[in-house]
Amino acid sequence: MDQVFFSWLAAQPYSIEVAVGALFVVIVAPAVLGGMAALATWGERLIGEGLRMSGLLNPLERGKNTAWRLHKSPRRTGTEEAARPAKQRPRAVN
Repeated sequence: MDQVFFSWLAAQPYSIEVAVGALFVVIVAPAVLGGMAALATWGERLIGEGLRMSGLLNPLERGKNTAWRLHKSPRRTGTEEAARPAKQRPRAVN
């Protein structure tokens, strides 16, 4: 089949060859790549849901000292602010 198509294409004028190439680049290739991306996304979601249902992706069960978890910084009270030296206190902007 490929041999027949390519021999037909070689017998055509240049404008037909360019049109077929442009059709492939503009329509066929993006459609195939989009389908592959959709299939990969669907598979990733399926695997992620399976792992989540099994409990392997439950972040609450992991230890507290993980790099991906953001910890809130402790709030400062007025007494701590007054206890700092004057050089370290933030200056008021006028």
